Amino acid sequence: MSNNGYVLGHSATEIERLKFQATLVRPYTQRMSVAAGLREGMRVLDIDCGTGSVSLLAAELTGPRGQVVAIDRSATAIKVAVESVRDENLSHVDFRVSALDDLSDVEGFDMVVGRYVLIHQPNAVEFLKKAAQFVRPGGWVAFHELNIVDYLPSFPTIELWDAVLKEVFTRFQKTCPEPGVARNMVSAFVSAGLGVPDMFCEIAVVGGSNTGSPEWLINTLRSMSDGAEQTRLADGREIQLDATMVELGRAIDAVHAQVMGPYQVRAWPTREHAVRNDRFYLVGPRKPSYLLPRQSNTRNRSISAIPPRSFLHQANTSRKWGPEMKPLLSHPVD
Repeated sequence: MSNNGYVLGHSATEIERLKFQATLVRPYTQRMSVAAGLREGMRVLDIDCGTGSVSLLAAELTGPRGQVVAIDRSATAIKVAVESVRDENLSHVDFRVSALDDLSDVEGFDMVVGRYVLIHQPNAVEFLKKAAQFVRPGGWVAFHELNIVDYLPSFPTIELWDAVLKEVFTRFQKTCPEPGVARNMVSAFVSAGLGVPDMFCEIAVVGGSNTGSPEWLINTLRSMSDGAEQTRLADGREIQLDATMVELGRAIDAVHAQVMGPYQVRAWPTREHAVRNDRFYLVGPRKPSYLLPRQSNTRNRSISAIPPRSFLHQANTSRKWGPEMKPLLSHPVD
């Protein structure tokens, strides 16, 4: 395990893998962010930001009237993130080398976000409690986590794909302190005093070798193997990673296989359980954006705040889904 708690470390190889992974999962995080209520003018904290992909997304959604503070314990990751901001010419993102325990902020945040963070914490409940301490009254925390316990096999079956995917999941389960947190988000939120959260779950279902799936799978296994060019699977087979990446792509194309990635699980408190935090009632320099007077003109309301029907297979723990129902937002929109 790396000395900052992130099990894959921050080697040059892992940094590149994180960048590639960010492009694959950005649509999922964006849908969660919008559905959870992240919008223009908000002040946002991104915890364990890594190379800054979630921070940049938050900066796009908040606009120049908002602010994003992003923290990570890895100076290497923060350096990469700062360079990304420079490339995007965004002036309202502030990257800091800091752990959550060491963060000092007197203004508070309208929303605290994190992606693939809770699985790396020794105690997810305590971490949620700490995160909520930085939220202004009426604000939210929103976390996007991986289910690294359950996975779906390929179809038609590609035995090598299934074996490598199982290997990646098994290694995560052995090294991550909270490998099952994505299956336990309701309990974690309730135990942290945040109530039963709004949730949804998506899974990438892809076909064809040009989707990035073989690259993501093999390069994740490479990072788990300390950058080695070969590794041994649980069944005793030793595989060459680059050659296996090519082999997996050819196998997917040959049988027109359908392969699936990890479940992507998102959770944030309902409006009824928005954070009630006395800490920032007096010291905050401005009202949170969601407490400002609402505009009466509803013609220009953002329809993107409602997740598309393409993923209405999602499981929502607090209300039923029906053909005429849309996900309810955690904030008023009229």
